[in-house]
Amino acid sequence: MQIQPNHIVHYFDSYKSHLQFVAVAHTPYRAYAASETQIGNMLRDAQANCRHALNCFAKSLHPAHGNLVARKPELYRPLTLATVEGARPTANPSLTIHYNIFLGNIPTHYEQDQVTELFRHAWHVKAGLSDNIRIYAITDENCRRWIGYCLKETGISRQNLKGDYGTWDIVNSYIPHYALAD
Repeated sequence: MQIQPNHIVHYFDSYKSHLQFVAVAHTPYRAYAASETQIGNMLRDAQANCRHALNCFAKSLHPAHGNLVARKPELYRPLTLATVEGARPTANPSLTIHYNIFLGNIPTHYEQDQVTELFRHAWHVKAGLSDNIRIYAITDENCRRWIGYCLKETGISRQNLKGDYGTWDIVNSYIPHYALAD
């Protein structure tokens, strides 16, 4: 079965009750005037940097017990549904390859500004990515709109669902199933 855009939307929708925040986080990489090979290399670097940032962020949520995330990720690692945009040839020199990352399973004592501070530290300081980061709270009213926003590039072409230019970054997505069990 070939993955269609509506399959991805349905999958993201199935976790909407667990989503607490969405991060829009830019990288320093720009696809402008780059070859497909160069874009592929930039995307692989961005994915590796994103993985490092998410690992640092997860540990920072449990500062007294950072190893919990490594020892019991199914309980303590944040839910992450990551999409990447801008990883395709473009004529716009200002566009960056950037991530939209849904976050869930965040300890409830964290407020939006604290999540922003921890995420910014992990993304910008630890992973060396751009300081251009925005964190938004997810509500019942805006969740559907955010899912649509984060998946808008899935409808551009089939190429965005496969190969190096995929919209959904499955590698940097994680579902802590035990923590989300009702």
